[in-house]
Parts: sequence; C-alpha cells; structure tokens
Amino acid sequence: MAERQFRMLQAFFDDSREDGCVLILAGFAATSQQWMQFCNRWEQALTMSNPRWRTFKMSRVELGDPSQLERSEYHYRIIEEFIPGAFCIAIPLPALAKVTEEFRIEPKFRNPYYLAWLVTISLFRNFHLRNGWTQPINIFFDQQGEAKMVLEAWNIMAKQNADMKAFQTAPIFSDDEKTLPLQAADLLAWWARKNWVEHGTFNNQKWLFPWEERSPGPDYFFAEVDENGIRKHFLKTMILPN
Repeated sequence: MAERQFRMLQAFFDDSREDGCVLILAGFAATSQQWMQFCNRWEQALTMSNPRWRTFKMSRVELGDPSQLERSEYHYRIIEEFIPGAFCIAIPLPALAKVTEEFRIEPKFRNPYYLAWLVTISLFRNFHLRNGWTQPINIFFDQQGEAKMVLEAWNIMAKQNADMKAFQTAPIFSDDEKTLPLQAADLLAWWARKNWVEHGTFNNQKWLFPWEERSPGPDYFFAEVDENGIRKHFLKTMILPN
C-alpha cells in the first residue's frame, strides 16, 4: 500500500486573475514521494531569513527589492529540483463573455472558474488515457468560494465520460497555509498571468520567469481556450437555454 501511495500522482492548482482580461489556472504535478521531498525543502526555505515568511505569496513579493526576488527564485529552484510537470491554462475573459452572451448561457456557467476547472479536469483525463499514465491522480485546489463550481464541473465530466479511472476522488480543496504545494502553484499562476497579460497569449512562450532557466526542470504544458474553443465547449456540453 505504501509503495502504491508513493507512485500516486498529485496535482496542485491555484488561480490568478486579471479582471477584464484573463483567468489563469496553473499548477504542478508530481508523485506523492516527490511532493514529500519538496515540502521538506519548501518549509526550510520559508524559515531561512528574517523576517520569516509564514506562507509564500507571490503577490506579496516586492519585485523592486532584489533580496525578495532572489528569495522567490530560491523557492522556484526547489520546484525545479523535485517537480517534473507544470500546467498553465488560460481563459480569456472577453471571449468567454462574448460567447456566453451569444448563447444566452445561464449566469452560473458564465463564471470563468467553471470553464477553467473543467478544462483542467479534462486535461488530466486525456493525459491519463492517451499518454500511458498508469498512476491514479488526485487534484487539489486552493480552498475558496468557487469550490461548488469546481464540483459542478467535475460532475458534468463524470456524467459525460464513463471512463474517469484516472481520478481516485473528486477534486480536493485545501488551505494554502497548510498545503505547501499550493504555494508553489501560487508562484506559477502569478507569473503565468503576468506573461499572458503582456503577450496576450501563451503561444511561443517557453519560459515565464526573470531568472535563468536550468535543466532538468519541470516540463511545461500551456493551454488556452480561444473564442472558437469556448463556443465548441458549450455546444458539446449542451449547456444552452431551451
């Protein structure tokens, strides 16, 4: 049983939003054993300097302070050492608003978090089915008000797809102060949003950070749902008015 637990994949996601522009959902995936090693080092990094950081929040980092940016890089190097997979998903908000207005989608499904989490769940299901993954996976999200919307997305996926064996359970919600991998997801989501806003796309983006890329590091997967993709999604799921 313990060996099987170590082989289990766990993915941790956080969001970062630029109002009127884009919602980013981003996170990392690794085995339980890799996350255990990561957590030990991440906790040490939080206590390494004065003042101690209770949690890592990229939004609290002063980019103009070289010491804080250096410390952020140090945290990223921990991710780089232990975590093999990174995922960034973008939902352009103007495109979502246009399509949902065009189709007169009911208000709760206009919430960009619904579509972002549905894409994430679908993404991991497809990876499991098509890429030969054999490990079960648990997906963790930062605990917040949209939890009900995530579970609705999960239920829709479960009804539409008989084969959901990739997942051991429905998505799990946790507090980022207690769940250190969610702090890593926060770091990624913040930089992914910053880069998407600057470029208006993930196309041709290979690196998100101001520090040097090193190898080996996580393999990055970027996805964004454009206007046509959003339109196809609602036609497929039939979440349309009668």
